[in-house]
Amino acid sequence: MNIKFKALIKATKPQIYALCTCALCTFAFCSLHLSQDGERFDRPERLTAEGHVNVVPFGELKKWDSQGKDYGVVWEDARDIFRVVVRFADSGTIPETSSLRLEYWQSSWPHRRIPRDKITGAGSSAWLNVGDWFQGKWLKADTNLQVGAVREPPLQYTFTFNPVNAKEFPPLLAFSARYRSTLKLRLVADRQLPAIDAFEAYTDSVFSRLEFEVEWGGAAQKQRQIWDGRLEVFNGVIEQVQPLSAASPVRNSINGEHPAKAKISNGASNVKVGPDYTWTSKVRENTDGIRARILYAKAKAHNSFDETVVTVRAEHETFSFAASDLIKYGHIFIPDFGIIVRRAGDNTTYRSAEKTWQKNKNKNIYTRVSSVPEQTLTRAWKDIPAKGNHYIPLSFEGGRQHFGVEADGSVFCHYNWLSRKPGRDTKRCLYEGNTIRYRFGLSGARLVDRHTIDGCLPMIVGEWERGGVRYRQTAFVVPFSGVPGGSERIYADDTLVLIMRFELRRLDNVDRQAGLNLEVIARKPEQLTIDEGLIFAAGAEPKRLRMLVSSPDAPSLYSLTAQDKKVVYRAVLTKDDPKRTVEVAIPYITLTESREWAKLRRIRFDEAFETVREYWRNRVQAGTQIITPEPMINDFYKAHVSHLLINTEREVGNSDRYMVKVGTFHYGVFSNESCMMVSDLDRRGYHKRAEQALETWLHYQGTVGLPGNFSTAEGQFYGAAGYEAGGYNQHHGFVLWCLGEHYWYTRDVDWLKRAAPKIVKGCEWIIGERKRTILEAERSPMRKIERGLLPPGFLEDIKDWRSWLSTNVYSWWGMHNAAAALDAAGLPEGKRLLKEAAAYRKDILAAFTEAMRRSPVVRLRDGSWIPHVPPDVHRRGRTFGWITETLEGAIHMIRTGIIEPWDRISTWIIKDFEDNLYISEQYGYNITGAEFERYWFSRGGISMQANLLCNPIPYLLRDEPGHFLRAYFNAFAVSYFPDTRMMTEHALPNIGDWRGDHYKASDEANSTYWLRMMFVQERGDELFLGSAVPRYWLADGKHCGIENASTYFGPMSVKYESQADEGRIQMTIDPPRRNPPKRILVRFRHPDGRRMTRCQVNGRAYNRFAPAKELVVLTQCRKPTRIIAYYD
Repeated sequence: MNIKFKALIKATKPQIYALCTCALCTFAFCSLHLSQDGERFDRPERLTAEGHVNVVPFGELKKWDSQGKDYGVVWEDARDIFRVVVRFADSGTIPETSSLRLEYWQSSWPHRRIPRDKITGAGSSAWLNVGDWFQGKWLKADTNLQVGAVREPPLQYTFTFNPVNAKEFPPLLAFSARYRSTLKLRLVADRQLPAIDAFEAYTDSVFSRLEFEVEWGGAAQKQRQIWDGRLEVFNGVIEQVQPLSAASPVRNSINGEHPAKAKISNGASNVKVGPDYTWTSKVRENTDGIRARILYAKAKAHNSFDETVVTVRAEHETFSFAASDLIKYGHIFIPDFGIIVRRAGDNTTYRSAEKTWQKNKNKNIYTRVSSVPEQTLTRAWKDIPAKGNHYIPLSFEGGRQHFGVEADGSVFCHYNWLSRKPGRDTKRCLYEGNTIRYRFGLSGARLVDRHTIDGCLPMIVGEWERGGVRYRQTAFVVPFSGVPGGSERIYADDTLVLIMRFELRRLDNVDRQAGLNLEVIARKPEQLTIDEGLIFAAGAEPKRLRMLVSSPDAPSLYSLTAQDKKVVYRAVLTKDDPKRTVEVAIPYITLTESREWAKLRRIRFDEAFETVREYWRNRVQAGTQIITPEPMINDFYKAHVSHLLINTEREVGNSDRYMVKVGTFHYGVFSNESCMMVSDLDRRGYHKRAEQALETWLHYQGTVGLPGNFSTAEGQFYGAAGYEAGGYNQHHGFVLWCLGEHYWYTRDVDWLKRAAPKIVKGCEWIIGERKRTILEAERSPMRKIERGLLPPGFLEDIKDWRSWLSTNVYSWWGMHNAAAALDAAGLPEGKRLLKEAAAYRKDILAAFTEAMRRSPVVRLRDGSWIPHVPPDVHRRGRTFGWITETLEGAIHMIRTGIIEPWDRISTWIIKDFEDNLYISEQYGYNITGAEFERYWFSRGGISMQANLLCNPIPYLLRDEPGHFLRAYFNAFAVSYFPDTRMMTEHALPNIGDWRGDHYKASDEANSTYWLRMMFVQERGDELFLGSAVPRYWLADGKHCGIENASTYFGPMSVKYESQADEGRIQMTIDPPRRNPPKRILVRFRHPDGRRMTRCQVNGRAYNRFAPAKELVVLTQCRKPTRIIAYYD
């Protein structure tokens, strides 16, 4: 095969795309169509039977048994196989039918199935594993075998399937499929198989003909373009390729000549068609192209992997399109490539398509955002449906005993982590089941207010009204042994107590009956007894205290009695005694001794309240402060401190290691998300706690392996003393990144020296595993595209072992950041590991550039089409579900720096996400029609896990603050619950709802990070200030800023004060001095978008400013500095 390698290299951007080994990939494609004896399998008669599609040529033929007892095929994605045909080369050696069996690789299917009858993938349906090559087993298929001669000497064996629930899976009563969905299929015999003439596997898709034209050169006005190339078809057959014929209205269409005048003869075309569907073509100031005829697969099922993909692999550009898209839309216009593809009979020229597109350009959401006023929290909040209420966790820093307080004031405690990680408290939770609940009889009352103390502390107040009485509950948690002082911290299994006060008062001048019904429910409601306010579970030995109830009121003013599995409090509120107070103390563990009961009685509500309040106030004040004109944002930023510190539990025992659990009650240490929390601790200045958290991964390195096709766990960062969770393969890279970040924020060389051996080992694990895929690429044509990636493994919540984009980009990101930290500190191995990271980056770019080229282009809302980067390197097109495609999709390439922010691929990715993923029936929130026109701005730009996806950051890297702020405010509005000052994990099933484990401190950490980035952003050795401060925050009379912010260069503070009505905005900077940045770039975003006309620094005129960019550039800034931007 004659491959013009140099020409292919020219088709790419030198700094990035020359990395893609196109020749290798072309060879890989061709080799899939060869049998073991070299015969081509892509002849039409080999590919069809009764019109159905034989999909074997689009996989890789393979033998697994070393003795030759099997013969089969592997596909990159699962195929629904209805019939299998085998023809042997020599009838004299045909095995007995009783010795043959058909086996398929049973991975996820049929227990978990991609629906064949509907579009799905959004919301809860995204949590679906579709199977892989590694997790599963070979299963004998329940088949019917028909034997018949087709010609001499071959004999044909035809296998069809009986219902899958007949013998293989009888419990699946409602699923009687007569097909098998599988990634691997093989024929197995009791002895060595004779030579096979043909091995065919048919789906229910059928072949149909499609004729189309490809016209290129639409963007060749100023330079010559070389379009030498070839046509490739996946899941199809090429029947003919020829130059554009006399009937093709394409020539001179770039100059707008009418199609009727543009007809040419065959000889007038410059395209020369060669063998194997190749051609040569050069264009300048005109267009040219080819006409082709193919057989394409018409899939009967939704979400079918039989989709026919046509690839135009040319020197100037390479792209693919789906046959079904061309049939649906008639033509595919790709202005970035100067390309139009049209179905035969469609007379759309490049020029006419371009004119239509120019009229509709503002219909794509990315462009449309720039045409409307900048987003505000007020608008984002107004456009979100009203939200309900959910529980708030209450606990204490470092402990693991967490209470949940519901919106009706009831309380729950979970036992799960205490049972999984034994401690002193494990055997002291004496109740049945995993959860115990405490109810107070307020479920029918109307909630009228709910807020946290000081607007940000983990101390909750709820108020309800019922029967003319208002009930006010105040609740918080105190350590049983008292609040620690100074730098002391409690142990994980220290006993915690929930303290509550109920205040009951009448709402009018009528005597009112007030009451609380106290219940305790484990597996079922418990019978309760009461003894001087001590409430016990009845009949148990030793006596099991459930709670202590007391009141400062005279005993004659209330009654407290045990009645029918409840303890009933009753009081009459009169004119003389209109209020009552009831105090409740609930220990997390079961107190069984009288000395413990006495100690519990000694806890005084008022004293404990003030002590706990002061503790949390001090912890909040110890870190960074952000001040904005938005009270909700201010409260949340402060509240997140306690969420971080509560979820970061001390390790059980006596160590000073901390376990960064991403959810309070159920989620463990999901390392990628835990690192989001740890880096937020560092950004806020809680460096000691961050170091204690990082020590967990360093200490337990290699103790638990990540799920994937890996050779070893040695060097992996995942183990966390049993708290590790998820198995996400990106965990390892995130930990490496976070270790590097800790160094950048602290510049603690001594710490880095201690951590360096572990960091190096973590990098070496990546290097070693990459070597394995390099070797595998040499052995398997299908897997050449994986070359240099990590071996297949888990994604986030998706357990399929595949070559995921996000796994690899974050592994590179972490390796690069950690190696750069080592190098900056002058430590050994830094430079070598940086080179290894650079090599890894090249391989990632090569793999996913080729994946993009063979994935069909996608349509934008303006009618144009752009390339699509799939999240799995083997996918030709969209994957299944919003988690894989949106949450873990190609946008991470921008966030990590694998590609430059303004690279054209970055723009394609962003446009695709905005138009096709965030607002989508299958990959996001489905908003259509009038609802779309009303809400596209405030309900778009976010994923269904709005604060986990990194989507605002790429906009900031591109210096597009308007887009950044829309993403930030929309994510905040959809996720934030103001009554509890916390974010939900998922707004599911619909916007306004909630789902997940809370506090979901990892998602919250991203939101607070984005808020910080408005004010402070480090880029290399430069510091950017105020890059995305919302314009309305700088309206006249407003002020905002950040205080005591930890940065790569040391602590610093910034404050804006606006006198916009008087034509000036002032900024005061207390700059970082530890290792000062080379430059500080300060942005002044005038509320009306006006350009500054002059500038002063410390009272003197200053001319280093750029009005168009709204920037003032400072160098040698080492002391407090005042800048005034003037708008004359």
